[in-house]
Amino acid sequence: MAKDLLMENLSQKLLEILLEDYKTGKVGLKKVIKLSKLPPLEIMERIAKLGIEPPITEDLDDYTKEVTDRLIEKIKPPKSTQIIQK
Repeated sequence: MAKDLLMENLSQKLLEILLEDYKTGKVGLKKVIKLSKLPPLEIMERIAKLGIEPPITEDLDDYTKEVTDRLIEKIKPPKSTQIIQK
């Protein structure tokens, strides 16, 4: 029983450290999941509860937006086939 409590406490401490490292971009989400040995959903819930934003650089965020915009343009129907509503 004491061993279980000790292990649980160590797991919580490890998760705190891993989440701080995730927040600063030192480790990725996959690494947090692998090292903590917790279910991914539990980790995601903890991240959301703590309000931790993913450590995405501004360049990556800009690139992702550009790719998204290009994909949206590709899937839009041509203007000539769009129905004009009055």
